[in-house]
Amino acid sequence: GNSTIFFADATEKFAAQPAGLTVHVNSADETFRKAVDAGATIVAEVSDQQYGRSGGIKDPFGNTWWLISEK
Repeated sequence: GNSTIFFADATEKFAAQPAGLTVHVNSADETFRKAVDAGATIVAEVSDQQYGRSGGIKDPFGNTWWLISEK
């Protein structure tokens, strides 16, 4: 398809981790709430960013998921 996978080095702000994934979704708020209700840990609450609405959650395996949708 047209999916993009982004890889980056760890930094002081973002430590090395199993995986950090950015996923474009229809509603970052709705997807974020569903993930938290299912047991995900909040990394960053959903908020307006230059590029859209975005928030971060961590799954039980230590992977961080950044959810992005249009504002």
